[in-house]
Amino acid sequence: MWDALSVQEGRLLAYRYRLGAQLGKGGAASAYRARDLVTSEDVALKLLAAEHPPALLQREFERLRELVHPHLNRVRELCVTRIGERTRAFYTADLVRGGDLRAHVAEHGFTREPLCDVLDALHTLHRAGLRHGDVKPENVLIDERGRGVLIDLGCAAPLGHASAGLSGTPGYMAPELREGRAADERADLYAFGVMLRELGAPFEALIEHLTSEQRPTSAREVLLALGDQRDVEARRG
Repeated sequence: MWDALSVQEGRLLAYRYRLGAQLGKGGAASAYRARDLVTSEDVALKLLAAEHPPALLQREFERLRELVHPHLNRVRELCVTRIGERTRAFYTADLVRGGDLRAHVAEHGFTREPLCDVLDALHTLHRAGLRHGDVKPENVLIDERGRGVLIDLGCAAPLGHASAGLSGTPGYMAPELREGRAADERADLYAFGVMLRELGAPFEALIEHLTSEQRPTSAREVLLALGDQRDVEARRG
């Protein structure tokens, strides 16, 4: 209880960031809106839970810092600070002023653009040798233009490797992940297919393909199946 109270709205972290409302909470970290008192800007702040070592968040921050892409969230600063009796890590990132994909679909109905934006971001991650590891509606934020931004690389892992333990969200995990086998970009595409099904996307044949054993081998292939012709091959991860 003392830890929850210590990170309430209004708390000042690292003598710079004033916590605002909580934006979301996962198994390893919580996200907040925060005010940067140096730049007078609002930012997103991801705070690692007290029981996890700061190095866990540092790995995620370093992965994101190396990837510049319009549909991946841009990180700003990594900090380690004391909160109560614990050493806690957090990083700040650009604030996406919108809700997640699930809320967007509930309010505005189904649209292709945010989904294609996610595939564009996944293509860049995969070219960089990483799988996202936790593709789901809550990890896709919708900006003020109605475009998708893929967030949270906390479960990211190198392509072609087996994880030491289960990492991701049950229900979205490909069979190879559940069975402890090596996984590549196709595991993200499986999760993308599950997400399409949950959101009621009218692509039954594509969803069936994405969630089968013989699923597509690249995000670009799925983009083309959705009729999106953007030149993802020109992007650099």
